[in-house]
Amino acid sequence: MRTRRSNFEIYVEVLTVINDGVNKPTLIMNKCHLLWRNTLVILDNMINEGLIECRLSQINNKSKKLYYITNLGEVYINKALKLKSVIKT
Repeated sequence: MRTRRSNFEIYVEVLTVINDGVNKPTLIMNKCHLLWRNTLVILDNMINEGLIECRLSQINNKSKKLYYITNLGEVYINKALKLKSVIKT
């Protein structure tokens, strides 16, 4: 049985998914295996911390929120992956 993920692990996974080009909130939720409420809270926290940014896009006359990683988010991913590799060895 898998243990619960820490916020650190969830942040790294969400950032990695967004960095891979998934930018719609529902797709982020599905790829990261999160609940909708948790996804919204995590995305809001990450915006407040400057790791991601939210842009509104007009698609078929509907406004959609799309999420993109910032430079700080990329630095966060790189440092997190280095930390994970050090911990595993």
